[in-house]
Amino acid sequence: MKHSGERKLLEKKLFATFILTIGLIFCFQNISAQFTIGLPKLPKIKKEKPSPENPGNTTNQERSENKISAGTGNELGIFYFSNQPFGAGTEGSKTSFTSGEFIYGRLVLKGGTVRQVLQPSAVIGKDKNQIRFSIYSKDSDGQMREWDSIACCAVLTESEFDKTYWDFDVFPDPSKAKTLMFRGTDYENRYSLVNSVYSFLKDSQTKEGSYRLVVEIESAGVDFRGNPLPADQQKSITGEISFTFRGSDYEKITANYDALRKNAETASTKSLAASQEVPSEWSETPNRIPPAKENELRAWYLSFLEDKNDVKIIKFYSSRPGPTTWSVSKNDLGLIRYRYSNEYYMVFLKNQAKNECSFDTFSLRQDYSGGGTYGQTLVVHSAQTRKYIDCTKLQ
Repeated sequence: MKHSGERKLLEKKLFATFILTIGLIFCFQNISAQFTIGLPKLPKIKKEKPSPENPGNTTNQERSENKISAGTGNELGIFYFSNQPFGAGTEGSKTSFTSGEFIYGRLVLKGGTVRQVLQPSAVIGKDKNQIRFSIYSKDSDGQMREWDSIACCAVLTESEFDKTYWDFDVFPDPSKAKTLMFRGTDYENRYSLVNSVYSFLKDSQTKEGSYRLVVEIESAGVDFRGNPLPADQQKSITGEISFTFRGSDYEKITANYDALRKNAETASTKSLAASQEVPSEWSETPNRIPPAKENELRAWYLSFLEDKNDVKIIKFYSSRPGPTTWSVSKNDLGLIRYRYSNEYYMVFLKNQAKNECSFDTFSLRQDYSGGGTYGQTLVVHSAQTRKYIDCTKLQ
């Protein structure tokens, strides 16, 4: 009987344990249900292996833009470079060149036209069509080097103002060069063509090898009066290309450089002629002088010109003399040196071969011979006084 009671007690304990276990499982399920977080299913991503020619699945044009637009002021636009002048688009652009290729650039503007974004202004002098434009080099150690410290600014034409891009020369074919640089009013040929890279390669210190060429364009901006903004308010953009200088190209580079400088003189003349105003003497009636004297003065003047065989005087002007025909010049001791005419002369010229027009002034002088007499009459003339003018203005 003792064993029977112990067996019943054991069965009761087992049944209690079973009930407790069932309860614990039920509670655990309720608790765990409160913390269950459903994870969303992620879509499968199809991976494509980039080709060696096009890493990262970017287009050639995208890779070109990313590379050459790296620099400051990129909100202004994007640079493109090519070995040919650009046409309607930017096809053929690249970022690596050799000294055996010509180089041209295009800045495609963001947010407006050349007039709105670059805001050409009178950076130096009175010409209001200027923007700061520079070309530098970077050596292998990253050191910057500027070549042309004279010509600071590119001169734009009115036809470029309303375009959303600006084309410029970097290392141009002399026959296709068109970007005009302003050198300053102190120079006889105050304009030049872009020859910075040529100057760099002609420098005896420039070695063969690889360089980085850097183009920088600044948007000076103007205030409500039209004056340039302070330097800290100006914006700029830079573009870089790789460039390899080969000694085998040096002879061709030298020939192109000489041709470019010669063409620059013509370009400077044309630019000056376009901006030159017609002097009042063109429309005024000249003072009448004896025909023999006028013919003599014409011959004297033409004898000084290098292009006298191609030049024709289209108008001869003589001013009205002062109270006296001559004025006397003396030295510090009061001794007479010479006398000069109070009448000046202006000639309007046309070079028939070049279809170039110009005008020039000169006067007369006689050196003192002593005893109240004077020597032969001399023409006082300076090469700097001859100014070129658009022939259409002399109608």
